[in-house]
Amino acid sequence: MYYKLWLQTNKSNVLLPSKELKSIAAEQHSYGPVSRGEILSRIASKLDLEGMTTDQSLVHLFQAKPQAFANHNMNHLLAGTVLKIPPVNSETLPTGYEASQLVDEHYRLWKKRLWIQREVTP
Repeated sequence: MYYKLWLQTNKSNVLLPSKELKSIAAEQHSYGPVSRGEILSRIASKLDLEGMTTDQSLVHLFQAKPQAFANHNMNHLLAGTVLKIPPVNSETLPTGYEASQLVDEHYRLWKKRLWIQREVTP
C-alpha cells in the first residue's frame, strides 16, 4: 500500500511503499507539503522512524523545523509546509521520558489556548 507521502531527495520526488519508509532516516529527506487537517502524530506513524518512540519521533520532527508550527507548538502544524526529516542523532535525541514530557507540555498548552479562545469568542 502506498501512502500519500512525498519524500524529496536530491530535488526528485519519490513515492515509497510503506515497507521502505523505515530506511529514510539515513539521509536528509522531507515530507510535504502538509495538507490541511494533517497532524504530526499521523505523519510520524507513517514515517515509522526506527529506534524511536512515538514521542521521540514527534520531538525530532518538531525540532527539525519549528517554523512549520504556529504558536511554537507541535499541535499547530501549518498546512502547506514541508517538514524536514533529518538523520537521527542519538546524542541529541531526547530520552523517551524527556520526549514524553515535552509532548505532554505542548498538548496542555494547546488545549489551554483552545479553551481560552472559546471563552473569548462568542
